[in-house]
Amino acid sequence: MMLDHKASRPDKLRPGVASTVKARTFADAIEAQAAFRPQHVAIRAPEREALTYAALYQQLRDVGSYLNHHSIGRGDRVALILPDRAVACVAYLSLAASTTTVPISPDLTRPEYDDLIRSLKVDAVLV
Repeated sequence: MMLDHKASRPDKLRPGVASTVKARTFADAIEAQAAFRPQHVAIRAPEREALTYAALYQQLRDVGSYLNHHSIGRGDRVALILPDRAVACVAYLSLAASTTTVPISPDLTRPEYDDLIRSLKVDAVLV
């Protein structure tokens, strides 16, 4: 994925100055869009207010800080059990920017959850 921006950190970007830099992760891509196009819509869903790249990037940073404060980060597995909605999309992106995220269907039975979570060796579960 190629993005138009000067650097990978928003504080180093200058609006209107563009170069082609390869984003290493989707979080890098969102960070670049937040710096270059902060007010453009990143996620739109009928049941929610549109989320800009700036707001989405801030969400990624906030969730990452919260998880790190609770000793959860890169390499940790976090199961995400939410219905398929915009909130699940934002939660997935926020978790995946900082952890190994395992989306799990909310339609499983309790024994199925227990077996799956045990077999995946998750470190945390977000419901």
